[in-house]
Amino acid sequence: MLASFEDVARLADLEEDDRERITALIEEASDLVEAYCRRTFDPVPEQVRRVVARIVARGVSASGASDAPVGVTQMSATAGPFSRQFTFSDGVSDGGVWLTRQDKLKLGRWTGGAFTIRTY
Repeated sequence: MLASFEDVARLADLEEDDRERITALIEEASDLVEAYCRRTFDPVPEQVRRVVARIVARGVSASGASDAPVGVTQMSATAGPFSRQFTFSDGVSDGGVWLTRQDKLKLGRWTGGAFTIRTY
């Protein structure tokens, strides 16, 4: 795992009872970051640890911060005759973890690599 429960707890209001669920989300976020970067991290750079913690904290905080579902970037409501509309971030529909553009920018230095383009 690329972050710990304590890393996420610094960013979100968590209880010890949340440890199992948060640990599972950290594992998912770690898998996502390693897949995006196409590498494993050993040791884990501090910036990568912070990105993973932020990914998990974002989902946890968003779900309890309002009545909007996790990943919503815009929400509108009408009182009569009862209308609600949500706009989700790109790639957010399953309630899992996701990378934002900002996350991808922060991880950019670990996504590069040497490659050759043949032109013949």
